[in-house]
Amino acid sequence: AIQFLSGAPASEFAVDAAQSFGSDSANRTFARIDSGELGAGTRLYLAVADSSMAKWKGEGDQDVRMYNFKLAQPVGEGELTFFYNNSDRAETDYQDLSKDIVARRGRDWDNWYPNWTDAVAAADACNASGQSDAIACDDAYWNASGLRQDDLGYVALALPFGEAFELDANVYMHRNEGQGL
Repeated sequence: AIQFLSGAPASEFAVDAAQSFGSDSANRTFARIDSGELGAGTRLYLAVADSSMAKWKGEGDQDVRMYNFKLAQPVGEGELTFFYNNSDRAETDYQDLSKDIVARRGRDWDNWYPNWTDAVAAADACNASGQSDAIACDDAYWNASGLRQDDLGYVALALPFGEAFELDANVYMHRNEGQGL
């Protein structure tokens, strides 16, 4: 099993922000605001990440936006936690490559987009051959993309019973919608 953990809300007010830029028009913005302790030990944070870049080969963009919210509330000697994450992803995918395709087309081979004329010519040639050369006919598609919107959340209770036992209970939800083309 793989377990992902998120940081706890800070006990002091804090703002964390970062901006990065890179090749292929890449940029990523991150910001997190921690409330600090609000009274009765309540703490929360809100974090936002926005990433965008052009594909390193072929044409198209890859965009991802994420929002996280976490609230922690002491309950006796334990803690009640509420967490929510939203991820919105729209990425133009790369063409899947095999060793055979790389040998024929080179490692920089990608989908036909945005060259509609070459895509139609390839489809016409494939149809004219009776599609007998299925491997070469399947070397590329017009375009491909992954479009996803995910919501993930949980409520957790960690409650010790003396020094020997602790109740760790989690109720979570995951809703995902999207498609791959």
